[in-house]
Amino acid sequence: MIRVPRPKLKLTVVRRGFDEVLGVGNAASSRGSTYWKQLRRCPREHALHQLGLRGGQPSEALTVGALFHLGLETYYRVIQEHQDGLDHLQRDDHYFWGAAGKAEAAAFEALSALEAEPGYEDTYPEVERLLVAYFTRYRHQDRWRVLAVEDTLEVDDAAFAYSARLDLIVEDEADKRTKIVEHKTARAITADLVQNYQMDLQILGQVWLWNELVDPAPYYPFGGVIIDVTTKRKRPGPEFERLVVNPSRYHLDAFVEAQTAWEVLRDAYAQVGYPKALGNCVGASRYFSTCTYYDLCHGRPEFSVADWQREISESGAPYGYVLSSAVEEHEGAGDGA
Repeated sequence: MIRVPRPKLKLTVVRRGFDEVLGVGNAASSRGSTYWKQLRRCPREHALHQLGLRGGQPSEALTVGALFHLGLETYYRVIQEHQDGLDHLQRDDHYFWGAAGKAEAAAFEALSALEAEPGYEDTYPEVERLLVAYFTRYRHQDRWRVLAVEDTLEVDDAAFAYSARLDLIVEDEADKRTKIVEHKTARAITADLVQNYQMDLQILGQVWLWNELVDPAPYYPFGGVIIDVTTKRKRPGPEFERLVVNPSRYHLDAFVEAQTAWEVLRDAYAQVGYPKALGNCVGASRYFSTCTYYDLCHGRPEFSVADWQREISESGAPYGYVLSSAVEEHEGAGDGA
């Protein structure tokens, strides 16, 4: 008799969210690029997201990206505190890098609770590896005066509502310009990743908000956005790319025109019940993954958004989904992941 070996079962640990483990809050902007990109990709997905429905766990790529952001946020806050305690006119090596060792230690300490947390056995070492590589690459290189860390700009009284969570705002001593720094993680540096940032919704929104809301008088002239990319390449190690993008007035005018129209379209989508963008459930528009709400739309295709809202109010989240008060993930946390 031929004996067929039984396959070994791999148990999946349902891990706690890192925000719960680390005791950190939601760092999302309410009407940022993620909100608008989701609406454009599929109105039904947008509506279900606004109801508070979430999949059981975020993707590993988003988790790694968000934790990498959190580590860098902690690092640059320590650098800022150090610089705020000194005379900013005396910009010597100690001013820029005197707290680098302390800041790196603080970044790892901020994430240390995940090291022994079930379900993060692979995630924590990956984030630690990326942070070590980042600090090694840029230690004692960036002559930046840190002006703000994780600052939010927002307008809600214009022709459209828009907000942006800025990772970092610095004065770059290299060219005497004030810049926004946008941290991103990716699998690899590819042409499609680094092209088109001049017309990227997130970057256009950040620059437009800066021009609309910030008094430039106290700072160096504005010099655009540094797209600060770190890849997850294993061997020989992560790659790094920094692109400086500074959209022209014509690019920003196109942004305003488009967003004004999309504000009208959002209301139109609501009036017709947020139609499904059939064909966008899987594929290239989602980095060849599946929409979070695939099971809902395919399992109950006859249900409207109002039906799901009633179902949630009567019975709670369906099909293994969970309810969350947060309406948007950290922008750009896992771009290109």
